[in-house]
Amino acid sequence: MKTTVATKTFYLLLAVMLITGYGKTTAQSNLDSLKRVYSNYQKPDSGFVNTCLDISWEYMYTMSDSAEIYAHEAIRASKKISNPFLETNSYNTLGVTYIVRSNYSKALSVLDSALFIAKKLLKKEPDNKNYIRRILATYTNIGNVYYFQGEYSKAIDNYLKALNYSEKINFNAGQANSLSNISMSYKDLHNYDKALEYNYKSLALAKKTNDSYWLSASLNNLGTIYFIIPDYDSTKHYFLASMKMFEKENNEFALIESNVNMGNLYKTLNKFDTALTYYKKALELSTKLASPDGLINTHYMMGQLYDTLGNYPKAIEHFNTSNKLAEKTGTTRFEMLSNTELARVYAKIGNYKQAYLHFQKSAALHDSIFNQEHDKTIAELETKYQIREKEERIKLLTEQNALEKAELKNNQLILISVITILTLLLIAIFMAYRSYKHKQIAEKILMQQKSEKKVLDAVIRTEFEERKRFAEELHDAMGAHLSTLKLYINEMAEHNISDSERQDMLKHSNSLLDEAISNARSISHNIMPASLKTDGLESSLRSFIDKINASGKISIHLTTSGLHQKYKPVMALSVYRMITEMTNNTLKHANASSIKISLSERNNKLYVTYNDNGKGFNFKETLIKKEGLGLKNILNRIEVLGGNYKINSKEGKGFFASLEFET
Repeated sequence: MKTTVATKTFYLLLAVMLITGYGKTTAQSNLDSLKRVYSNYQKPDSGFVNTCLDISWEYMYTMSDSAEIYAHEAIRASKKISNPFLETNSYNTLGVTYIVRSNYSKALSVLDSALFIAKKLLKKEPDNKNYIRRILATYTNIGNVYYFQGEYSKAIDNYLKALNYSEKINFNAGQANSLSNISMSYKDLHNYDKALEYNYKSLALAKKTNDSYWLSASLNNLGTIYFIIPDYDSTKHYFLASMKMFEKENNEFALIESNVNMGNLYKTLNKFDTALTYYKKALELSTKLASPDGLINTHYMMGQLYDTLGNYPKAIEHFNTSNKLAEKTGTTRFEMLSNTELARVYAKIGNYKQAYLHFQKSAALHDSIFNQEHDKTIAELETKYQIREKEERIKLLTEQNALEKAELKNNQLILISVITILTLLLIAIFMAYRSYKHKQIAEKILMQQKSEKKVLDAVIRTEFEERKRFAEELHDAMGAHLSTLKLYINEMAEHNISDSERQDMLKHSNSLLDEAISNARSISHNIMPASLKTDGLESSLRSFIDKINASGKISIHLTTSGLHQKYKPVMALSVYRMITEMTNNTLKHANASSIKISLSERNNKLYVTYNDNGKGFNFKETLIKKEGLGLKNILNRIEVLGGNYKINSKEGKGFFASLEFET
């Protein structure tokens, strides 16, 4: 399992100080002096409110309970003097105190109050930049709450709103903040292309404005993303660059994450002593600053390190500490991760009861975070932002000539069409995935009846691969058909075929499209072809091969001997998928002209051989580098069936596979 870099970062919270206008001043103020000013006020006025807010920010990251008291005092005073502008500032500051203390329900409540007041002010003065900055600050803080709770679609929605308001007033710090936050949300959703896209935009703004804070935050975020991809040289470069800037600014909260990130990097590079040194620095800072987020993350990472070193009691101790803190503060994502790790460690030491209990907790939390509705919702939210941006541009171009207006309308129609198609596709994928999940649960129950220990091991391993399985199933179900369809389309584009041949290919293409659509709708049956249930393995394979041979681009020859009419569903489906996967890989990558496939059964054993004359590849190197999703799927299926395999492939010498299974 790849180590997860810390995501619950305090730079998201510190960004609020740049937006709201506090923090930079109070960092230079003397607390005793502020308290003397506070005590000299006879009655509340705007100066008294601002003093309360300054003191609150001074306490924010060291004594957050005191920060809360002064924020409440600021709210009472601003109401008494009827100053709604200071009132929204006070609610915003109180919201940040709750975020720092991980009291997210209260944070959302007071931030909603801040947003309501700020919008009322802006309605009266639509061009007032101070009001706009208060609104975008509040949206940013609300986004931070949802981010820390693992509700990434809601977080991105609020960050996009903050970005929109920042762009309206050309507020560079606000734009950099929003872009950085969106980037990290996409990172946690494993959409790394989007994460890099938004983070490089943030970095460009920081360089343009020479903003040291956002420059260091963007560098740190880039290191985090490249660590996951992975690109360790880039990771180290960006982490060290950001750490130097954080040290220069004496930003201890940001240094918690920097030390954790460096620890993760050295752990991955198997330099465990160096990794432990960085983790201990992070733990020391987290304890000093009473940071629940820093403690949760650091204990989790130290648990992973001790697990790697084989010190399981220490690993369990740190994972339990992280889990209890995450549960107490409502930090769902780390609660899920720590339960997952506890299940894995308990399984290693043979305590299967505890392993199963923690796995159940992790699975329930996982479904609540990574439900596929997030992808659909996020796409819709980003689309709304893009459409809103388009409408603003159209409004500015109303005086252009009729031709420009017609072009804009045409572009808008194309955009809506693309959005509609993507939305329908996301809905179909979501429905299929939900059906697949039900099928998966039924299979796990059946496996548990045969062997509790074997089932538990398989379930835990399956959980670790959860983020990749959905891609594997779609890859298995539709890849070969779509590759064949591409062959037909390319063939139909040729000018040297007759109309009747083109018509036949068109019919075959329509047939392939129908089957691809049918497969997408029937993932509830584990993407099992109907012919596999009714006609058996051999008939299904011949049907599959005939469709490919009809394209004329490649010759596939299938021979069989002694096969049963029907095999067990799991056996038949797995063998079918392995052969179609190898065929799909040949079509995509091998540039082969011939494939030979053989299936035979002798003495209750099924033997499968597969051979193509393509360009081949370095099999051992591919395994070491863990490349090739299709190859990994094949090896996983062989392991599940308890089979044996021999694979031989070298560059320029084709591909050969021999498989053996008990029937």
